[in-house]
Amino acid sequence: KIRIITVDDEADIKKISALVDRINEDFPGTIEYAPAIYNGDKPLNHFLVVDGKRYRVEAPHDKFNGIPKYVHAEVCCNGRKRCGELQEYFNSIWNALQSE
Repeated sequence: KIRIITVDDEADIKKISALVDRINEDFPGTIEYAPAIYNGDKPLNHFLVVDGKRYRVEAPHDKFNGIPKYVHAEVCCNGRKRCGELQEYFNSIWNALQSE
């Protein structure tokens, strides 16, 4: 199962939702998607967690159109402790979004 949270504008949310729906037609229940709105003033870190030990955390960056010239990221293939912290953070956001 794949869970995705994005912070995007309404047009992007519609595009992502349509893509998730198309994938789930062929592979039912594979992806769960929760769009979010961020009203904070601190920059966001985008991150990805895989299988409890692999992760990628991007340094905060401005929204960009197309492909960015540079994205700085920390990537680890055996970081269980940090991966666990990221999973807890993700799950807390996911659960908050589900209760709205």
